[in-house]
Amino acid sequence: MFSLLFPKKNAVHTDLLRGTADVHSHLLPGVDDGVQTMEETLEINFKHTPVLLSECLTGLNIKPDGIYVDGTLGGGGHSGEILKRLTTGRLIAFDKDEDALKSTKIKLEKYSEHITYIKDDFKNMFEDVRNLGISGVDGILLDLGVSSYQI
Repeated sequence: MFSLLFPKKNAVHTDLLRGTADVHSHLLPGVDDGVQTMEETLEINFKHTPVLLSECLTGLNIKPDGIYVDGTLGGGGHSGEILKRLTTGRLIAFDKDEDALKSTKIKLEKYSEHITYIKDDFKNMFEDVRNLGISGVDGILLDLGVSSYQI
């Protein structure tokens, strides 16, 4: 598993990961009938500890008014931290997995005015971003690896 970080145009930063995401899949405490809502199930299954978070944020050098892309939204750990640093900026978040998108939309709801979700593979990000009328971005994050939820 490795993470690609594109903080500037034509600059690529690659790091090998030294661990995996912390994913917990179990019932909510206090739920005695074992039944969960879809939102609860998604939230639990997409618990995520972002890998190399500090390094990614340093490399992206986030500007409060910048435009950033998270090409691998997943559990939203990196995206949430990027969004915390934006005031007028925008995050464009990609994932092919509908469950990941649903879960993370719930988790990051308070940032809804600063995030655009796109259900697509990040390989199409340049076309998808252009279709939004955006001609350039300030940073791109790809957290590449296997999602424990999808195994």
